[in-house]
Amino acid sequence: MQIFRKKLTPVDIERGLVLPPDSNLELLPPFQGTMELPTIIESASGTPLAEPVTIHCSTRSGRPAFTTGWYEIARYVGLTGGDIVSFYQEFSEGAQYRMRVRSAVDVEERIDIAESSNGDELVEQEGDGMIVEPHDGMEFESEGVAKMFYDE
Repeated sequence: MQIFRKKLTPVDIERGLVLPPDSNLELLPPFQGTMELPTIIESASGTPLAEPVTIHCSTRSGRPAFTTGWYEIARYVGLTGGDIVSFYQEFSEGAQYRMRVRSAVDVEERIDIAESSNGDELVEQEGDGMIVEPHDGMEFESEGVAKMFYDE
């Protein structure tokens, strides 16, 4: 289950990732002060890093924030402002959590590819009214939903 998804700012990368206010914190273990979260990190294509990374979560100004471990992920993956991270609770491969990272450049390219694939519109499947993104197979109810997914 998704705990949060966030479009990163430079502050998130430099000072630690403060979890968004709408995060599903019930999926995190209760904690006072700090906790360690063993996490599998994967690219947008689903390719994981070789080993899970332990992310240190503490409270900053009353909100949970990822610090130690997060900095290493940001540097290793080369995250920048505008990139998108999704954090999930998932039981697999020895870790309870999974983080998927997507480059903002890749997201913009995907929207451009989808929009230019058939005039200036996304390709529509016959019969079901769904919008399908070429090359990735993700289905959306409308072009607006597809853009919100990638712009968030």
